[in-house]
Amino acid sequence: MIWLVSILLIVALSTIFVKWRFSYWKRKRILCIEPTSIFGSVGNPITKKRNQGFVYADYYKKFKQEGARHGGFYNMLTAYYVPVDLDVIKHILETDFDCFYERGFYYNDKDDPVSAHLFALGGEKWKTLRAKLSPAFTRAKTKTMFATIMQCAENMVGALDTSYSAGRPIDAKDITSRFAIDVIGSCALGLECNSFENDKAEFVRISKLMFSRSGRFEVLVATFARNFPGLARALRIKAVGTEISKFYMDVARGTILYRRKNGVRRNDAFQALVDLGDDITVEEIAAQCLAFFVAGYETSSSTLTFALYELAKNVDVQRKTREEVLRVMSQHDGILTYEAIEKMKYLGQVVDETLRMYPPITNFSRECTKDYKLPNSDIVIERGTRIVFPVMGIHHDEDYYPNPEKFDPNRFSDENRKKIKPFSYIPFSEGPRMCIGKRFGLMEVKIGLSVLLKNYSFVVNPNVPRTLSWNRFSLTLVSTDIIWLDLTKASA
Repeated sequence: MIWLVSILLIVALSTIFVKWRFSYWKRKRILCIEPTSIFGSVGNPITKKRNQGFVYADYYKKFKQEGARHGGFYNMLTAYYVPVDLDVIKHILETDFDCFYERGFYYNDKDDPVSAHLFALGGEKWKTLRAKLSPAFTRAKTKTMFATIMQCAENMVGALDTSYSAGRPIDAKDITSRFAIDVIGSCALGLECNSFENDKAEFVRISKLMFSRSGRFEVLVATFARNFPGLARALRIKAVGTEISKFYMDVARGTILYRRKNGVRRNDAFQALVDLGDDITVEEIAAQCLAFFVAGYETSSSTLTFALYELAKNVDVQRKTREEVLRVMSQHDGILTYEAIEKMKYLGQVVDETLRMYPPITNFSRECTKDYKLPNSDIVIERGTRIVFPVMGIHHDEDYYPNPEKFDPNRFSDENRKKIKPFSYIPFSEGPRMCIGKRFGLMEVKIGLSVLLKNYSFVVNPNVPRTLSWNRFSLTLVSTDIIWLDLTKASA
């Protein structure tokens, strides 16, 4: 009888505790998405039907329709805050950054040191590492990598030549992913991947492994670790798979040894890490290598894929972009140079509009580091509160971008860019924790796109559905439909 009473008491107390946790936003007098189960507002992460970026976009739309400056929801028992008003977003990301410098990522530097990289760390560790790595991403440093990226782009064109000669369409994502692997492998890690020639290269295999781990079990573990980081570390849960971790550790050790033994120096991000000497450990170098890849691979390949997709659907825009590429190149002796890329304004508009419509990172997070009173409000965001920025929702807000589903690079013309409200366009985040590799990533995409357009014209293959479907488990925006593109030789 005692055990039955004990069980009933535990159930009753647990129910009371859960209900109390799920009343957090009501107690704060903040509009919220009501929880539907123990998983909170977001539902079961294993059986979810949609990519989380679109779910958060719906939350954003609901809060805005209600006239709210912000709102909240629950992921399991954790309360998440969603800023809606652009002024609130500005305060969190920039003005009052010292209260929100944590990203809230899960990492386990003891059992899984490769997970403790720049994008996950916070506090003094992040500040110190960011300051050390920033010189590797200046304009001057980025420019030194131009020739390497160009070679990768020419290899990509070679793959298109093969498909064209055989009369086959191209899988846009496959082609751009190989290009991104070669670029990141060479510029960040000093590896010659040759992914267009060698399908079974170790780096290619590891890359595919990393981005095929968004299955149901992995999503459930990641959700648990993100919401209960202390318990996850106590259980020694790793954020990075053992095989992946070993690969990056081996790359770090091997490359450091080779360069120091042979006096080799390269103009890449890895060299910037090596040059830190005793200020950085091998484990920390391996962690940054992983971060460079994760941040640079999927984002660049996705942006390039969706840019090609939209250009293939909008032939007039494609023609105008190609004409600019050829015109600017003619001013540089027919050669694509770093300075030529910088002069291609319309190409830049195409890339910017692609990032608006298809932000690779559909949402990003911050964590409040000390109690913060919102300006012009009596609302206090408490220390430890997780904050989600619904990038997809903001980028598709009709108040900021009329007819948001239309691909229109003119939104980013010199004249119209002045009308874009600050913090309504945040594909790279903003403030001190904005993407450190923004300049490099944009250059990579622009080089890839200009080289492709110089050589080929693209149209969408009839087998591609009119409306794309999205991977519901992926942390980035990934289409589950293959984007087949038909090729014709571009006319000068």
